[in-house]
Amino acid sequence: MKPDIVAPGIDIWSAKSDGAPGTYNSRYWSAEGTSMSAPITAGACALVEQYFKEGFYPSGQKSSGDAFTPSGPLRKAIIVNSGKDLSGAATRVPSMSQGWGRVTLDYSLYFGGDQRKLWLTDEYSNGGQGLNTGSSWSQDIKVGAGQELKITLAWNDYPGHG
Repeated sequence: MKPDIVAPGIDIWSAKSDGAPGTYNSRYWSAEGTSMSAPITAGACALVEQYFKEGFYPSGQKSSGDAFTPSGPLRKAIIVNSGKDLSGAATRVPSMSQGWGRVTLDYSLYFGGDQRKLWLTDEYSNGGQGLNTGSSWSQDIKVGAGQELKITLAWNDYPGHG
């Protein structure tokens, strides 16, 4: 199903160059489409990477002892898991129009004092190779009454041969 996630892409103001080197112009323009939503999502991915590299997981507080470089699948899982159903959308998530919803990092990343918690395993960052065909993995998770549980699984796609 595509899209995986959506980001604002309508009426976004961005820098615009006149194409003349050295003019140091300060033009802006309003544009829409993936050219505007992709940079927002890329910025969110950079914030996810910074969160882990600065050691905010698992305590929600910055700790260099907890710092690690997240794998691509972990970054994707956090972004997809952050999806928030678009208000007023005709369809609910997941859907072909909004995927899992709008990128909302506050729904995925845990900071000290948040009600919502974050638990993850990143097999690639921990030196593992993930699961192989026929292998399994399990984890017990306790969820209190009335609490929401969101689970996202992501992986590296097998390389294509061209």
